[in-house]
Amino acid sequence: MDLKGLLGEELHSQVMEKIGDTKIDIIKDKYVPIHRMNEVQETAKKEKEQLQKQLDETSKTLESIKGEAGASDELKKRIEALEAEKKKIEEDGKAKLTEIKFETDLEKELVKQGAKNVVAVRALLPDVESLKDSRDFSADVKDQIDKLKADESTSFMFGEIRLKGKQTPPADPRNPDPKQKQPKTPMEALKMTYEASK
Repeated sequence: MDLKGLLGEELHSQVMEKIGDTKIDIIKDKYVPIHRMNEVQETAKKEKEQLQKQLDETSKTLESIKGEAGASDELKKRIEALEAEKKKIEEDGKAKLTEIKFETDLEKELVKQGAKNVVAVRALLPDVESLKDSRDFSADVKDQIDKLKADESTSFMFGEIRLKGKQTPPADPRNPDPKQKQPKTPMEALKMTYEASK
């Protein structure tokens, strides 16, 4: 429905005389003055221009990034090289830790089997490499050591390690003379002191 239909012919002609060239738009039964419509259209136009400007800047940035794709490829290659180096370092570190653990376990087992000189016995073990993949490490080390113990030329390398010189048991700080009877009660201690003083 238009304004003429709403106001009627007579009232419409009077309104049109009064407003002259000023136009009025109708939106869902509401009247909006033309100057307000112009403001809204101007704001929309400015926003459109601003968005177009942002789009243009983004396009330029995208083009510059595409231009730098060669540099990006170099950067990607550098990153890949660094990742490969990192992986190699991690693998080397794991291998070294595995080797250290193996050597420590082997040394403990040699001491446990009675080796007097661990370095010398380790050098004489017939197949150290097979021990690295062993499922029953202790038994496999023992088998190799038993072979060395059975051989007359290497049997002297095993046995208890004895210190030279007089060996005395460690003294008990509460009883310096282990042959002397210790008192169990304070009264017994007094009796022992009295008898010792006679």
